[in-house]
Amino acid sequence: MTAMEILSACMEILKDKASACLVAVISHTGSVPGGEKALMLVKGDGKTQGSVGGGALELEAMAQARQAMEEGKARHMEARLTPEMAGMPCGGSASLLLLPLKKGAGPELSLMENLVKDLGERLATGFQVSFSHERKEEIEKRSKAFPCRIRILEGPAFFLREESPPSSESFFIRLEPQAGLLIFGAGHIAQALCPMALAAGFDPGIFDDRNDYLGSISFPENVPVHSIESFEGCMEGLSITPSTWILIATYGHSHDHLVLEQALNTKARYIGMVGSRRKREALFAKLRAEGFGDEVLSRVHCPVGLAIGAQTPGEIAVSILGEMIAIRRKGSL
Repeated sequence: MTAMEILSACMEILKDKASACLVAVISHTGSVPGGEKALMLVKGDGKTQGSVGGGALELEAMAQARQAMEEGKARHMEARLTPEMAGMPCGGSASLLLLPLKKGAGPELSLMENLVKDLGERLATGFQVSFSHERKEEIEKRSKAFPCRIRILEGPAFFLREESPPSSESFFIRLEPQAGLLIFGAGHIAQALCPMALAAGFDPGIFDDRNDYLGSISFPENVPVHSIESFEGCMEGLSITPSTWILIATYGHSHDHLVLEQALNTKARYIGMVGSRRKREALFAKLRAEGFGDEVLSRVHCPVGLAIGAQTPGEIAVSILGEMIAIRRKGSL
């Protein structure tokens, strides 16, 4: 479940439903399930949406969430995961925020609306939570209700704080939108990749100029398929942000050229192109002649995918998705 879906559910609860509690992983050290940016909504009836990793950590978070709902106060939970904890052989530690939601709570509703708006526009966003308490007391009691102040982080302020270390009094919860994946070319690789990309949290869309061909194949129902007149100008009108991923897998070198030329003029996070090294060098030579420098061309992943010896469309799709996941998690590859 995406952050946007969970926050949208929070909005509905704040508008007209029963109480609930939003649980967010603030930070973690060592090996822990879930990871940072994980969100979970615990409802008053005990049902949940999302996850902070499962096991003993999640059970404890759910128990603390119920207490936060009863008290109506935000809580800060510290969990140290030792091998002795049932189901938690990780050995790390996690810090979680528990934010109770009440019907008609104006500031919280405004916060959720802003976050959902940013994520809907595929913009990175986040919010700051400031507690007032002593670190010693927090460690000894493991979790406690504390007064807190919450504000959304927007624009330059959000990015300037990206590397700011958490303190005992202030935490920054950063949220990234679901990664939009624009696939140009509806061939066998795209057909194999789409369902896997959906499962991995990407939001794919297909673009191809072969209308008759598109009518003879199928993609998952929630994958939009766009029949375009031509690959020339195919990115006009598209919202391409640093959260957008582009895969070029057309049926001809000339089409690849047209799409890649446009992709290089965007701020897309990832540009992958299906093809051999020979094809890449021939295409890059043309682009250099058009004025594209090596620094710009270095953004292109071609041959695309991890080197796993992939041969079939399904195997190539796995290698491409593996490369995208590695870049998403590590930042570069």
